[in-house]
Formats: sequence, C-alpha cells, structure tokens
Amino acid sequence: MNLFLKTLYMLTVMVMTAMMMVIILICTPEFHTKLSGGFYQQSDMSYSQFVMQ
Repeated sequence: MNLFLKTLYMLTVMVMTAMMMVIILICTPEFHTKLSGGFYQQSDMSYSQFVMQ
C-alpha cells in the first residue's frame, strides 16, 4: 500500500509539473505582446500569413 501511495504521489507531481509547463507556454505569447508592443504584433501578422499558406 505504501508503494502504491508513493507511485501515486510521483504521478501527481509529474502531472502537476506538466500542467504548469503547459500553462507557462500558453501564457508566454501574451507576455511577449505586452513586452514589445506593436513590433510583436507586426511580426505576428506576418507569422499568421505564413501559417495560412
């Protein structure tokens, strides 16, 4: 039972870490937009045009 709890704890920690990394990756573009303002929006427009092709 103790081994089962330890494995469950390790899995929970791994899932939490993965979720934190995903949240950080999702939040990063908005942070960059606030950071560099209009310049990033211009490059974002060209990037979205590139994605459309």
